[in-house]
Amino acid sequence: MSQFQPIFQLQIKHGYFNGGCPKGLHILPSGQTEALLMKRALALRMEESGLTAFVNGKVSDVMAYWQKAYSMDALDFELNTSDWAFSLYTEQPLDWVGTRMYDSGLSDDTGLMRETLGPLSTPPVMGKIRIALKELVSGARTYSIDFPARATQWQYYIINRSALSMKDPGIHRAGRAMVQAQGSHLHFTGPEKVVTESGEAALFFSSGSDMIALSRWSDTRFDLVDGHSASIIQKGLPLPDPAWTRKVQINGQTKACSPMYVYV
Repeated sequence: MSQFQPIFQLQIKHGYFNGGCPKGLHILPSGQTEALLMKRALALRMEESGLTAFVNGKVSDVMAYWQKAYSMDALDFELNTSDWAFSLYTEQPLDWVGTRMYDSGLSDDTGLMRETLGPLSTPPVMGKIRIALKELVSGARTYSIDFPARATQWQYYIINRSALSMKDPGIHRAGRAMVQAQGSHLHFTGPEKVVTESGEAALFFSSGSDMIALSRWSDTRFDLVDGHSASIIQKGLPLPDPAWTRKVQINGQTKACSPMYVYV
């Protein structure tokens, strides 16, 4: 590939994977872009975090020829994923079904492309990317797409099957009742005595109106403590599983929540 010149690099990041690229995400050329690839007028190097595109020849001449010969003004790509849970751990409106749209013309100074939500495409694809040819003439560019992790209300159902004495149970982080969550202090409300769907008595705690971002490898961990004796009842409560994402009403609005059941 020594004769080829790089024209742009695309990097994919996701908050759920702490800025890493989601597994099972595929970037596929479409339309005229796919035709250029078949004609070997365009080369793509797939990478762990995205791809790099190359052309054979002087970039400005190649861009001018493509515009004249093929009446194209952008390179087009489609995004697909083999991970069925992608829409659960990625921030998006609840019950939304459609196509994520990314256009290099809507990128900031760092190359981060702004996401817009479009209608469901035919055939259905998860996302579409357009890289304008005119932006590539002056030199190789770096673009990025940063998927935000879905933020949910965290809910803990504490089921005391061993009849432990808990005089003042609470959920703390590192010995503190208050933690930082998206720029504001977060406090778990509760306990509230409830009955689970399976008919068991439980103590219910929730993060209330504070939403906490989901993460595959979160450093935000909580303990179940007894405030009366200042002892830890259970260290390291579970993290939310995106597959268990549910809906909850918060201040009259429908939000996402993550119920977790803890047996002590």
